[in-house]
This record gives sequence, C-alpha cells and structure tokens, in this order.
Amino acid sequence: MERLLCNVSLLISVMFSFFECAMDYIYPVEIYNNSSQDIICNICTGYPEESLFPDTTLSEFFEYKVYAKKSRSIGSSVKWSDKYEYLQTDTLCMFLLSADTLEKYGWEKVSKEYMILQRYDLSLEDLRLHDYKFYYPPTVKMKDIKMFPPYKRE
Repeated sequence: MERLLCNVSLLISVMFSFFECAMDYIYPVEIYNNSSQDIICNICTGYPEESLFPDTTLSEFFEYKVYAKKSRSIGSSVKWSDKYEYLQTDTLCMFLLSADTLEKYGWEKVSKEYMILQRYDLSLEDLRLHDYKFYYPPTVKMKDIKMFPPYKRE
C-alpha cells in the first residue's frame, strides 16, 4: 500500500512537471480592445510571406479577432527575444484593422488602400516595458511607442 501511494505521488509529480514545462513554451502578447468595434490583430513575424519592418505594407496574414471590449492573447512558441534575434530585426509591426471594414471591402482593397485602424512598431523593449500588453485605442502609457497614425490624446 505504501509503495502504491509512493508510485501515485511520483506519477502526480511527473504530470505536474510536464504541464509546467508545457506552459513555459507559450509566450503571449495580450491585446485589449477598448473600442466598441471588433478588430483584427496580427504581429508580423515574416511567416510565411508577411512583411518585416521597415516594410510596413500589409501582407496577408493570420488573423486574430478581438471582440469589442474584450482581450485576446497572441501566443508564440518561441521567446519574443529569440524571435527578434532570429529575424535579425529590432522592430515588429502589430497591425489592427476593423473586422467590419475587412468583411465589407475584402483583403485586396484594405491592403491596397492601407485601411488600418492602428499600427504599432514594437521593439523588444516596448514589449517588456508594457509587460506584453497593448491596447486599442492606444492609452496614454503607450504614447511613446512608434505608431501610425501617431498617438493623439482623445
């Protein structure tokens, strides 16, 4: 009986350590949508054919929908510092688009006419300083991040 309890506790310990290790492989950036409209978000990382800074053209990308007044995590299986190093860049672009605009006009027109709500040009330091949390519309705390259109206090 004692041996069975010992084996069960060992099994439980191994299971918890597995889950702990698995959680270590998710490196999220949290997007908070404080607007009244649903938005589409993406951080361009060059995959598979996304543009990389300083090229800020819109290239078709994987879309993350963030509902109005909600938040969403964009996870990476690679540490963000390693991603910047691998891509040999000091800036990644986060694009925010209106979900309604994209649905109404389609990708071709949205990209050609650069119909974005906001673009954040994020350094690794920006990610760290903001604790990997970003907002739309941008908050006062975000005013020093390079963005387009530029920050305006509302």
